[in-house]
Amino acid sequence: MKLLLTQQQHIAGMGWKMLNLNTLNLFTLPLNGGAAETAQDDLRLPAAVGDEARNDYLRGVSALGNLLFWACENPNYTDHKADLPALGAFLKHTADMARAAEFMAGNLEALANELTEESANAPI
Repeated sequence: MKLLLTQQQHIAGMGWKMLNLNTLNLFTLPLNGGAAETAQDDLRLPAAVGDEARNDYLRGVSALGNLLFWACENPNYTDHKADLPALGAFLKHTADMARAAEFMAGNLEALANELTEESANAPI
């Protein structure tokens, strides 16, 4: 399995380390040129992280909706005038972040498929 240099190690000139699987790498790997130097199977890992991030965004939004509903039903909860605008501003961008995670996951998956096809068609 081909290993990737993390950004911190690349800057410091330290050795190889497996890619840190997080949502940030999902977005930065295709942009910093690292995707072209990555093994196909390694590209599928952050793509799976992107799918997981999208699902977690949607689950979190649903949970926030439930909490907001029941908090507003509680007569003892008086902070809703400050909390609701803040949550509204947050949620306004959450759907876009979920879409971006889904897009980038698909991008890495497609790149992995393309590299797989190229290696299958390469002369021996």
